[in-house]
Amino acid sequence: MKNIRIFSLIIALVIMSSLFIACDGGSDITLPPEDGNTTAGVAAENDAYVFVYNNTEVAPHAKMAELINGLGDPTTYEESESCYYQGLDKDYTYPGFKLRTYPMDGVDYVLNVCFVDDSVSTPEGIMLGSTRDEVIAAYGTSFTEQNGSTVYTIGKTELRFRFSDNGVTAIEYWAITD
Repeated sequence: MKNIRIFSLIIALVIMSSLFIACDGGSDITLPPEDGNTTAGVAAENDAYVFVYNNTEVAPHAKMAELINGLGDPTTYEESESCYYQGLDKDYTYPGFKLRTYPMDGVDYVLNVCFVDDSVSTPEGIMLGSTRDEVIAAYGTSFTEQNGSTVYTIGKTELRFRFSDNGVTAIEYWAITD
């Protein structure tokens, strides 16, 4: 009986922690030192990290209504009550990536873009499977390490990379919303 209670407690803790993680929104932000070597290309021009799909620039904090026509129809769409804002978070899945929005004053803004396969890349040519050396060659050495991710920051945006065996296993663009 005691083992069942312990097991139940562990299950409850796992469920609660997964809910907390799902609604975390990436609030652990550390800005890198300003050494002029943060990135190149589209990001530097826009003072934000930008993903390009169907010739449409998708930046964190962009108004989703202004992007939807250029992105085309998503393969899936879901919405859920926002953890931090009043309204609905909206999830759009496109070939190669997922995009989530956050609501603010009745407008949906891009919160993050997460790559799901190697059919898409950053404007600098980095995709899932790229090496750590390729990431550093493309984005420089001004990054921080946060929760297992290599994080580059420009303005109110982040570009996060996760690695396994020196290969990129996750790429995420994030809006800094604090």
